[in-house]
Amino acid sequence: MRHPFLLPPLLAHTARPLLDWKKDLSNSEIQDRQLEHQNLPVKVLPHLYLGNNPSARRIERLRELGITHVFNVAGRGNGNQDVDYKSVGITQVWKEEAEDDHSYKILQHLDEFKAFVKEAKDGGGKVLVHCVAGVNRSGALAVAEVMIGERCGVLEAVRRTRWARGNFCVVNGGFQTELIHLARREGLLDREK
Repeated sequence: MRHPFLLPPLLAHTARPLLDWKKDLSNSEIQDRQLEHQNLPVKVLPHLYLGNNPSARRIERLRELGITHVFNVAGRGNGNQDVDYKSVGITQVWKEEAEDDHSYKILQHLDEFKAFVKEAKDGGGKVLVHCVAGVNRSGALAVAEVMIGERCGVLEAVRRTRWARGNFCVVNGGFQTELIHLARREGLLDREK
């Protein structure tokens, strides 16, 4: 049997119940959570936040959250070049070439991202990873960090990230495939509950 995460697309009918953050919640709990999804950036792990381009520009909000590092995979023209992170003690990495395209290999940035997260975490800081919408590019890196950092299966990592951001997170089929390959290499493919 094929792994449900490999069904194209991830939100195929049979995979929905496995990855739906809304499972077992009341309508009021769902509404409350959906409001939280909109208040970007959202906390994925104690040291990792996920956001979009506009949320990465909200310096005061970043400072309130304790964000010390920003990893930008918003791509060309979306580098927030006019934001002076350095003056407020925030370190930024900008991957100008990152694209939200099925053929783009987003996990080529994973080693650098993991080192960036480790540097922030070891220094008592927090990382905001963002792209234009805070859904696919940054979502895939967030899922990878949850999976590897927490040593949980890929489906659990997707569920946790979607709990923070919503079911529309990581719908790019190419990024999904990369996450499956990463899970297989890390021995985390079949550890889902």
